[in-house]
Amino acid sequence: MWWNYNSTNDTTLINDLANTNEITTTYEIYRYDFHAISTYSTFVDGRSITNIVSETFANLTENANINDTPNVNITGDLAVGGDTTLGGNVGIGGDSGTETLLVTGSERVTSNLHVGGNLVIDGSFNFSEVIQNITTVNNEVAFSTQLDISNQGTALKVSQFGVGDDQHVALFNAGTEGDAFKIDSSGNSHFYKDVDVSGG
Repeated sequence: MWWNYNSTNDTTLINDLANTNEITTTYEIYRYDFHAISTYSTFVDGRSITNIVSETFANLTENANINDTPNVNITGDLAVGGDTTLGGNVGIGGDSGTETLLVTGSERVTSNLHVGGNLVIDGSFNFSEVIQNITTVNNEVAFSTQLDISNQGTALKVSQFGVGDDQHVALFNAGTEGDAFKIDSSGNSHFYKDVDVSGG
């Protein structure tokens, strides 16, 4: 006996979800148990078309063979009310490839997002609202494109509370040309390149 699923994506019905051993012995009543049989409690000691017969009443009781790793395609909505643990990669909107989680398309996070490692941004990085809370970055933040900060009023405020030669407020580096400008922990400005002042 076989149980198949998804007659649309598996038109030949060859990927069985579960099956039972071949019946080779003649008995009047057979009972095949699935994983959830331990949660069932309304067994009956007699013939029934609504309840499962008890183990003592059945002439033969066997466990069904369950395919624990079938491919499942869901074309409608999926609502999960409890915790979910996924052992493999997850692709949303496309195949995940080698990524643990790959989202293809737009996504929106309406609550907190905690990044425990490095944050690498290959595209633009835009703030649509003023950041009102303290943002702590414990690891490197890498931008591969331009960072444009625009605001009505003070556009950028940088505060640094460390003291020491390596605790700069800001250090501007010109890549292969080396350091260009530094504001040290005391607020002093240091220019390492030529300064061109234009205007009156």
